[in-house]
Order: sequence, then C-alpha cells, then structure tokens
Amino acid sequence: MIYEKDNLYYLKKGNGYELANIDIKVRGKRKTLVITGTNIFEQIENAKEYSYKELEKELIK
Repeated sequence: MIYEKDNLYYLKKGNGYELANIDIKVRGKRKTLVITGTNIFEQIENAKEYSYKELEKELIK
C-alpha cells in the first residue's frame, strides 16, 4: 500500500513510513508508475491509503 499525506507519498516500513519517490516512465504510448523509497522515515497519522492500481489511475490520466 501507498499512503498520501499533504501531497507527499509514503511506503509503510515496520512502525514508520518511508518517504517515496514517484516517477512516471513513458515507453512509447504506455506510461508506467515507478515508486521507490528514499530512506527518509517519518511518523504520520490520518494518511489516505492507495493500492498501486488506484494510485496509478489517479496519477496517470
């Protein structure tokens, strides 16, 4: 799952959340969402939860 709070995206790691980099790669006509961790951890509350597919639909229109 991917979490969003204040227009920042996070990956859940143990009891904390890792700030995520989100890139959209374009190959021909196809766009792909690429999510990587940054090794920056934070504690967040009340974040919106997305599955990969939900976030991909939201960001790639």
